Amino acid sequence: MSSAEAVAKLCAKEEAERKTLKPTHDVAAAKQVALDHFGVAVMQLSELDSYDDQNWRVVDGGGNAYVLKAHNGVEARDAALLDAQSALFARLSERGVRAPTEARPRVSSSTTSYRLLDWVDGDVLSKAEATPALLERSGAFLGRI
Repeated sequence: MSSAEAVAKLCAKEEAERKTLKPTHDVAAAKQVALDHFGVAVMQLSELDSYDDQNWRVVDGGGNAYVLKAHNGVEARDAALLDAQSALFARLSERGVRAPTEARPRVSSSTTSYRLLDWVDGDVLSKAEATPALLERSGAFLGRI
């Protein structure tokens, strides 16, 4: 087996594993995670779309908004990957790019890692009409970062 085939096999295994290790917290559990791990008393909570993690928009009593993220088991066991993501978000923020930086340090359990990220208001690109002007602006933005 070539090294490319071995990598492809490993990626396929991880992709299947991501689906079985996706967190499945209910609303009450998500609120408890926010309070117990991050000290945030949730006033509003709404689940967000996610491919293989579980995410919620959380608003506390002071009106501060966050993303509460429960990572799938594959990513949760890779602390270096999560550290790299956090460093990337911080670096982008330092450069003036609105990015979801960590509001509190990450917390890990035996099955997942939790993060509380600052909420970034804006529109989701996947919901916008892909006009040539939008694609040009998106490409220019990505080229700058």
